[in-house]
Amino acid sequence: MPSNCILTISELFNFTCFNGYKVLAGKKGINRKVKWAHILEVTEVGTLINGGELILTTGIGWSQHPETGVKFVKELIQRGAAGICIELHTYIDSLPEAIIHMAEKANFPIIVFEKQVRFIDITRKVYDLLHFPTPEKQFHFCLQNLWNGLEYEQLEETKKELFKHHLDLPVYTALVLGNFKMDMTYLYSKAKKNQLSFIHSYLSDIPGHLILWFDESPNTLTFKNRVVSTMQTPSNNYKFILGAQVLSIPLIQSSITTLKKALDYTRNFKSSDSVIYEELHFEKLLISIKENDLLDWIYEYLIPLIEYDQKNDSNLLFTLYIYLQCLGNKKEAASRLFIVRQTLYHRLEKLEEFLGRDFIKDNSKRLMLEVALAGYFTKLAKGEQDTKDILHTFIKPIINKN
Repeated sequence: MPSNCILTISELFNFTCFNGYKVLAGKKGINRKVKWAHILEVTEVGTLINGGELILTTGIGWSQHPETGVKFVKELIQRGAAGICIELHTYIDSLPEAIIHMAEKANFPIIVFEKQVRFIDITRKVYDLLHFPTPEKQFHFCLQNLWNGLEYEQLEETKKELFKHHLDLPVYTALVLGNFKMDMTYLYSKAKKNQLSFIHSYLSDIPGHLILWFDESPNTLTFKNRVVSTMQTPSNNYKFILGAQVLSIPLIQSSITTLKKALDYTRNFKSSDSVIYEELHFEKLLISIKENDLLDWIYEYLIPLIEYDQKNDSNLLFTLYIYLQCLGNKKEAASRLFIVRQTLYHRLEKLEEFLGRDFIKDNSKRLMLEVALAGYFTKLAKGEQDTKDILHTFIKPIINKN
C-alpha cells in the first residue's frame, strides 16, 4: 500500500495508544489529515515541520514561561501542523486560555492526556497506518474519506481496487448510531442469509458505524427490506439510519448525502427511532428549512391560534391540523375530531377570523400552514422546548382534548 493513504486525527482515537485522550480545543478540526507524527520539545518551531504533522509534547520547553507556549502553538498553526497532543501533569498542569482561544478560532485540535502517554506508540501507529494498513484499515480509510465528502472518482486507483467485487451491485448506506462494538459475527451470518454483503467502519466523530450494504440477490425489489431486517431483529435491535439506494458504488456519494440529511433530521427533531430516508416525505422539506425560519413561520402562522387555545381552553390548532389533513372535507374532519359538524363549522369560522377566509383555497397559504404545523407537531412530539420561549404546549394535551 503506498504511503499516500489518507489518515485523519479522529481515526487515531480508535486505537489504544490514545486511551484517556480529551479534545480540549479545536474539535471542529479533528478530521484534519495527518501526514506524520513528530515529537517537539522546543520553544520555537522554525523550519522543523513541513505541515500536516501531529505534534507530540510534554510542554517542557515552555513550562516556566506560558507566553512561550502561546508563541509555540501560534507557530504550529501558521506552519500548518495537523494538531497537537500534550501530556499534562509532567511539566505543565494546564494550558493558558490564550492557547485554547487561539486553537478554537483556528479549528486547531489540542488533544490532552491526563496520564503519562508513550509517544513512541503514537508515532509507530501513525507510521504503520500510513505505510502498512491492513485490508480492514484500507476500507476504513475509504469509508472515512467518502463520509468526509471525497467523491469516489477522487479515490486512488489502489483504493478503487478494494471495491472491485462490488462495483456493479446496488448499494445502501447506513449508520448504526452509538459508541459500542458491534457483533460482526452475528451480522455477517444474518447478512448471508439475506443475500447481502457489507463493509463497515467506525466513525468516532458521529459516533457510529458506517455500513455499505450490497445486494447479492437478483431480487432488488426486496433489497431495502432485507437490509432493515438484518439490522433490526429481536437479538440485534440497533438504532440505525438508512440512506437512499444507488445503483452502483461510483454513485455512493449521493447515498451518503441522503444519509447525512437523515442524520440531521434525527438530531434536529430529537428522533429516538430508526430513520429510513426513503420513507421520509414531508420531513425532507423540514430538514432543508433553517431552524430560525421554521420557528418564525410557526410564530407567524400558529401563535395566534396557540394563544387563543390556551386562553379559552379550546382546540383550534388541532382542528386546523385535522381539517388540512382531510383536504377540507368537513364530514371526514368532524368524524376524525369526534365532534358534530355544527361544532366544526363554528371552529372553522373562528379559524377564518385568524387566517382569512381563503386559508384552505389559497394553495400557497395552505402550504405554509402545513409546513408550520408539521414543524410544530414534529418538534413538540419529541418533547423539544421552543428556543424563543413562545411555545409552551405539547402535542399530547392538545390531542387529548378531542
